Amino acid sequence: MNNVRMVTEAMGSGKSDLLTDINAPHIDAPLVQAPNEINLSDRVSLVKLSISLPNFNKVDKSATTELLHGKNAKAGVARVNKSIIAKEMEALKACRNCKTEMYNNHILLTQTYLDNVGWRTLCNEMIPRYIETICPLQDSFNARKEEFFIEYQWMREQMKDKLGDLFKESDYPHIDELRSKFGTTLSIEPMPNHGHWGIDMSNDICKELVNDFKKRMGKAEDVMYKDIWSRLHERLTNMSNRLGEYDTKDNPQLYDTMVTHITDMADVMRHCNPMNDPSMDLARIEILDAMNGITKDGLKQSRSLREETKRNVDSIIANLPSIDI
Repeated sequence: MNNVRMVTEAMGSGKSDLLTDINAPHIDAPLVQAPNEINLSDRVSLVKLSISLPNFNKVDKSATTELLHGKNAKAGVARVNKSIIAKEMEALKACRNCKTEMYNNHILLTQTYLDNVGWRTLCNEMIPRYIETICPLQDSFNARKEEFFIEYQWMREQMKDKLGDLFKESDYPHIDELRSKFGTTLSIEPMPNHGHWGIDMSNDICKELVNDFKKRMGKAEDVMYKDIWSRLHERLTNMSNRLGEYDTKDNPQLYDTMVTHITDMADVMRHCNPMNDPSMDLARIEILDAMNGITKDGLKQSRSLREETKRNVDSIIANLPSIDI
């Protein structure tokens, strides 16, 4: 977990045992919390995952100029792009696969946080699974990048023949400079809490700030739930469409992931329902019931199973909350 930056403040049941070494800003003297009040910040954290990986594509300006001049074309209508590292290089392909898998799992296990592009919400119940999923992928990414550095010099020589006159030594940074362009960082921090207000100010101003903050956290809650419902709607709709088209297309396709993507969402709904929304729990149960025993092969072999599954999926879709999807 060397790439994980985490917090030390009390963050809810079980969380402080996992998270260490973040100097999260906080203010003492919390306001009194109403009895039985459920705060989103008690059950949800914030997470940010950054992955750096060069694409090794370059625009060759001199070749672009030659092309435009030779074709009597105006500047800006075309350009010469070149790959300075062969796409079939195994270590680079492995790095890209790790990056994709990390990002896909990060998106699956987290939700949108307000309009923030970098930070996402992570339910506290999901933190152990998140760490168990992402950290091994970080380790794999780091191992594959070291393999890439070993092959880098050799690949650069190979590209001389592949690129011909397009090859330029200046396109290839020193390996020490290249190392700074590879990396992953993972940060987990506590969700802000209105109880952290302890600034010397009048009660009226403090109440106004707290009320505004509560509205913002209410919006964060809405955005988080909308993220889950929207992804569920998308995956259910994809399954419904594929099942509906199966008997009318010449070469219909069904995939194992069509089912697993939906059951994965049911697992997310189980652990990412911090406000105990009963409609989410009901939808989760309906999904597990509808997907019980359903496989790609079974759907391919049985038209009646396809029709029944589509009816069940459509029924779930019809009962989803209206959230302007």
